[in-house]
Parts: sequence; structure tokens; C-alpha cells
Amino acid sequence: MISRCVSQVCWAVLVLIAPLSTGCGGEQLVQVTGTATRKGKPVPNLAIHFAPEKGLRSYALTDREGKFTMVYSNGREGVRVGMHKVWVQLPSAGARNDKDLQARLFAQQNDPEILQILEKYGNAESTPLTVDVTENREIQLPLD
Repeated sequence: MISRCVSQVCWAVLVLIAPLSTGCGGEQLVQVTGTATRKGKPVPNLAIHFAPEKGLRSYALTDREGKFTMVYSNGREGVRVGMHKVWVQLPSAGARNDKDLQARLFAQQNDPEILQILEKYGNAESTPLTVDVTENREIQLPLD
């Protein structure tokens, strides 16, 4: 009798867990890299967000040359296939002991060009920027 109850509990647990294990890792991801620019110049230290119509978001941080590689919410490189709203924001902080990065982030918060970028593209609901992702690709992200 006890072994039958244990067996039923094991089956119930498997039935409940199986759908969860495929839901997070089964998305089709494609590699997206690119460069964020403003008036032809790279925009460094900018957080880029790709928000699909359904599913989890991908994100990236631009380097000093404005280049980025998108990372899915589960930590794997890539974005879901489909249409994405693209919005940006300044990173909230960097390593506290990296004084150079802290100075650059502080300067960006007061940069009129960055403020214009954030005004236009800094909100997931109102950003006019969209990208249709169907395959691995490198994109240019003009934030003019």
C-alpha cells in the first residue's frame, strides 16, 4: 500500500514538473549582435532591451565602441525569434571600486545627447523602435 502511494506521488510530481522543465529552455533563440549609435557615433555604457510580443526579454550592455551581444533572460546568448520592441536605459551602477566607470556613468546621466535618447527610447511602452528577428544577425541601432 505504501509503495503504491509513493508511486502515485512520484507520478504526480513528474506530471507537474515536466511542463515546467520544457517551458524555460525550449524557446528558439538566435544570435543578435550590433552597434548602438547616435549621429554616427557609438553610444557606450547603454543597457539595450529587446522585449518580444510573448515571452521573456533579452538584454545587453554596450561597450566603449557601442557594440553589444544580446543575452536572453536565462543567461544564454540570443533573443527569441519574432518582433521585439527595443528600449534603452542607463545602467543603474557599476562596480563601486571602478572609479573610471563610475565617472563615465555620472557624466552620461547629465549628457544632453543621452537624455534625448532616453526621452525617445527609454520606455518599453512608448519606444518607436522595433526589430523583427528571424535569424542570426548583426544590427545597427541608430538612436537618432
